[in-house]
Amino acid sequence: MGYFNRHCCRIWDVGSGGRIVTERKFGWLGAALFFAAGCVLTFLVFQFSQRMRASASRGQQTNEKVWRFETSFKIPASVVINSPTKEQILSFNIDKPQNFFLPLSVTIKNLTEHPYAMTYEIFAYDPQNQRVDETSDSVSIESKETVLRKVAFSHVMSNGRPYVPFRLNADIEH
Repeated sequence: MGYFNRHCCRIWDVGSGGRIVTERKFGWLGAALFFAAGCVLTFLVFQFSQRMRASASRGQQTNEKVWRFETSFKIPASVVINSPTKEQILSFNIDKPQNFFLPLSVTIKNLTEHPYAMTYEIFAYDPQNQRVDETSDSVSIESKETVLRKVAFSHVMSNGRPYVPFRLNADIEH
């Protein structure tokens, strides 16, 4: 039969020979360190899995369900998006706002019989080609449908300045 003494050691009486065996426990400090190590390990596994999930969703045509399209343009612009099989599937028309304080008008037209869900980002650059602003939007578009969107930048002066180049990135699910 075992019992605890005042030094946190378990003392066992083993058999009829009367031998005593002491077994040390971790104590509160050891338990705290063990708990902290478990928390750190859990955090690292979570971070690694998040990075793997994010990199898998941002791949360029590595996933057969998502197409990635990228192009540069100046406003006003008309951009046609082709599928990997070179079929024209979507067109983006980006109109210049009447003044710098209004959001950009984006018209997206589905040129096919297939519905699409997409997320697109528009980046604004200054004349030195440094990114100065960005905006994004998500939309689902049915076959032969036209969708009108208004997208605004954080910095009002990014909207439609004639010398500012823009970049369109679109992730299209099919």
